[in-house]
Formats: sequence, C-alpha cells, structure tokens
Amino acid sequence: MHDVEPPGGADLAAIAAGIERTNELLQRVLAEVATTPSTHAIFVDAGYVYAAAGRLVTGTEDRRAFELDTEGLIEAYIDRARTIFPDIRLLRVYWYDGARRRIHTTEQQRIAELPDVKVRLGNLNANNQQKEGVDSLIRIDLESLARHRTIGDAVLVGGDEDLVSAVEAAQGYGVRGAGAPVGHRGGHRAQTRPSRCSGRSTASAPSTWSSASRT
Repeated sequence: MHDVEPPGGADLAAIAAGIERTNELLQRVLAEVATTPSTHAIFVDAGYVYAAAGRLVTGTEDRRAFELDTEGLIEAYIDRARTIFPDIRLLRVYWYDGARRRIHTTEQQRIAELPDVKVRLGNLNANNQQKEGVDSLIRIDLESLARHRTIGDAVLVGGDEDLVSAVEAAQGYGVRGAGAPVGHRGGHRAQTRPSRCSGRSTASAPSTWSSASRT
C-alpha cells in the first residue's frame, strides 16, 4: 500500500486558480442569463377562432357566411398578452390554419405579412376537412420553443383537449401558460359590422377578454 503524498504548494495554487476561473465563468453566465429579456409567444388555432366567432355572429361555423377581422383580432391578442406579461417581449404570434396542399389562401398570405406573425398550415383534403390537423403543429412548436428555452411564457388560443399534453410538456420545461378561450364559454363578445365588399357580416376583435389563468 502506497501513501498518497499531499499536494505541494504549486499544486494547491493551480487548483485554486482553476476554481477561481470556474467561478468567474459561472458568474458571467449567470449575469448574461439575468440580463437576457424573457420572451412569450401567442399560439392561435384559427379554426377554433373562426368557429367560435361564426357561432356568435351568424350562428354558423361556415367561414363563407362571415368575414373575420383577423388583423384586429391579432392586435387584441397582442395587447392582452402585454397586460399579462408586461415586462416580457413578444417573440411572435403563431397562427395555425388549414389549406389545400398547404398553399396559402389570399387571406392567409395577408395574415402572414403582418409583423411578428408566422402562419403555420395544416393540410386539407378535397372536402376541406383537415387531413393533417394543426394540433400536431401547435404541439411541435410549443414543445420545441419550451425545450430550447426560447420562450418563458405562452398564450394559447384554442379549445382542443388534445393540446393538454403539449401544455403539460411545456410546463415541464418551466414555461408558464395563459389560456385565452374564445366564444360563449370564454365570455367574449364578437363585434360585427357590414362588409362593404361582400354584404356579409364581419366579425371584429372581441371587445372583452376572459380572465386568463396563469400556471
């Protein structure tokens, strides 16, 4: 059995210097994290929003029966999110909708050109039914942004219970969530006005917003 010699003065000095460098690096990392602004994102299931607005305005979920003031609605969501997260900057609004062969419609292209908005499209079949729904896209984006610490807070506008698992996964990464339901159950009121170009009813941004719960 060999005796282990205690480290000499030079060795102790090297160890101390290494610890000091590690501490300095850790302090710089912590300082950078502390000064990095937190971000939030808004995830909007457009199909859910259209359906809820249509029921309120015309009593039907058929999009052809009304026009939705999407720009005003998105602005309302952004303004509301600012009141929930006053010191946290917006990453972007994710707008999820369906389209044949995932080709933007004229309206979807107009929405995509709005500042801080990204349109994500699911695929529709020949009967305009979702072949590949937007739920999976929302789930992928929400979990990815949470896992990579890109966002710290999220607002979800939708009513599909299939998204519960995605929300729980995001919360597992430390993301806080605020729900923003639309429709009778959410307590919103959709305003209407005549559409000069088509004569159809036009649904604008909700005048009230239901209490959002943060978790």
